[in-house]
Amino acid sequence: MNRRRIAEAAALAGALVWGGILRFGWMGVNPFAYDEARLSKLALELARMGKAPTIGMISSAGIPNMPASVWLFAIPYAISTSPLFAIAYVVVLNLAAVLVLWWIAREIRGPWAGAVAAWLLAGSPYASFYSRSIWSQDLLIPLAVLWAATGMLALEDRKALAFIVYGFLAGFVLQVHYAGSVLLILTLLLAVLYRSRQKFLPLAAGLAASAIPAMPFLLLLFDGKILPPSNAAGSLGAGMESIKQVIVMTAGYNWDWLFLGQKWHLSTGDIAVASGGAILLLASAGLAMMLARVARKKEDYLTTTVLLWALAGPMLWMFHFSKPNLHYQLISLPAWFLAAGYAVSAMPKHNAKAIMLALTVGVSLAQGTLFARGLEIAGREATPGGISAPLEYHIHAAEAVKDGKPVIAVVPGADPRFNGDAAVIDVLLWGYPHRLVDGTCSLVLPDKATNFLFVAPWMPAWKEFENLFPGTTKAEYVPRRRGEYPYLVVRMGGKVSPAGFHRVKPVRLANGARLEGWKTHPHGDKLRFITLWRIDGRPAVGEFHQFNHLYIDDEQKPAMMHDTPTSSGVWQKGDYLITWADFPPPPKGTLRMAVGMYEYPSLKRIPKEEGADPLAPIMLLLR
Repeated sequence: MNRRRIAEAAALAGALVWGGILRFGWMGVNPFAYDEARLSKLALELARMGKAPTIGMISSAGIPNMPASVWLFAIPYAISTSPLFAIAYVVVLNLAAVLVLWWIAREIRGPWAGAVAAWLLAGSPYASFYSRSIWSQDLLIPLAVLWAATGMLALEDRKALAFIVYGFLAGFVLQVHYAGSVLLILTLLLAVLYRSRQKFLPLAAGLAASAIPAMPFLLLLFDGKILPPSNAAGSLGAGMESIKQVIVMTAGYNWDWLFLGQKWHLSTGDIAVASGGAILLLASAGLAMMLARVARKKEDYLTTTVLLWALAGPMLWMFHFSKPNLHYQLISLPAWFLAAGYAVSAMPKHNAKAIMLALTVGVSLAQGTLFARGLEIAGREATPGGISAPLEYHIHAAEAVKDGKPVIAVVPGADPRFNGDAAVIDVLLWGYPHRLVDGTCSLVLPDKATNFLFVAPWMPAWKEFENLFPGTTKAEYVPRRRGEYPYLVVRMGGKVSPAGFHRVKPVRLANGARLEGWKTHPHGDKLRFITLWRIDGRPAVGEFHQFNHLYIDDEQKPAMMHDTPTSSGVWQKGDYLITWADFPPPPKGTLRMAVGMYEYPSLKRIPKEEGADPLAPIMLLLR
């Protein structure tokens, strides 16, 4: 192998190593909240239960996505249930994009262009950030680069298989993220511009095949069962926001706000600004050269593809119904780095090319080093406006309770379809016996040894837990970052006996819940009313809420009412159920509380199993 080939291989290897450090490094310092957990849950259900989704996540514009990203993330989750493995899968795809982009640039403009494009994509703070999480948009760069590569093969070699894959990707990427619509528009435009080089039947076959995974979604859409929220879109507008976004992303300006918030400005020093400006200047010069070349030589289809790829996204999003988000421009970002490589390769002297490549490597190292510093900061402390607690802290908490005993996870909202904490815990405890309880208004206490995981001490459930078992429990603190609440772990052995309640003659409801007692205590400037239930039979299936109606003296109408959920979806025979409701301080007088349960959302009251009037509430005399 001659020295030139050795130097070329070294440049590529260096880019891949650097890109790998920025993407694989600090694994676990990744946002993992509702979006990531919900997408993971859908992918787990598909991979492990065969439950195929009909719609995907709600997009940033408020419109439901198609489920293609769920199918793609089902691949890693079929191998491992760990979100870290799914993140590694995303990283590998994005590192492969660096390699494929190098190949595209080399094929079009030679080794100098390949090295420049690869190093810029490898060290880009924005490309690195959007290569590390379980997000649909983190698949845009590898899918866009793969689309460009198959398009180049199709137009160059005119192979039927390449056209089929090219057409399939053009229609499939927008199903992963609506920003992929740019690639479909480009494919159709290039088909018109270079009719002589197209094989229309294979291209059409690929486009048609891409519609197959979208059929369940489209059928629901045509039936009117998928409706965007009323505020999902506004009137058609126009602006330069998308142009500014792709400029900022190409230059690597102000990336730190993505996960450190507006307080931090690691990348706004003079050196960073100057280096980013140099890359933007190179990319702009390359686009100008491409435009001039295309104007002179109409059959330069490869250059035309890159030129349109770079410009179509920003120009398309200039016209919008809702403000374009920064990550929409990921679809075009690799083309801007290709343009920078194009500019370097066009320089007439070898020394000039070497200097510009050295500058490119220096910029990539400088921006990547700042990005790595940002990861280090985000991993150890919470910053205003930055990412929520990284995945590694959630994993530590989940591992802390997995000692063979079942887990009660107490979260502020027990439905993982809507609550971020519930979604996170549900994914991390996938396959391990666990139940999710809404700690804002209820507690479930099993009659067997159980580990409790409280996501934060501010939840009312933690204070009530301490009141129920004073001096008998010892919480283990699982820390998060500096400035964040810890997780709390309590290990309870054997049967429990909640103390401090006024016991009543048990009253059993038809859903399996039996009222056994009540108590009150001050809660700040409010009065907290607490009930003790026992699930003494097989609980009925359904979502049950508890009503609490406070009567004063002999009034026939309640003076105050407070209804609460009861976490009924996780009841098991033998459980104690604790519920509470807070009322403003009532006036002096006789206080009576009417309690009972009803099915939600039908509001059908659950009857008592005994008594002259089964639908009458249970009346309790408080004072």
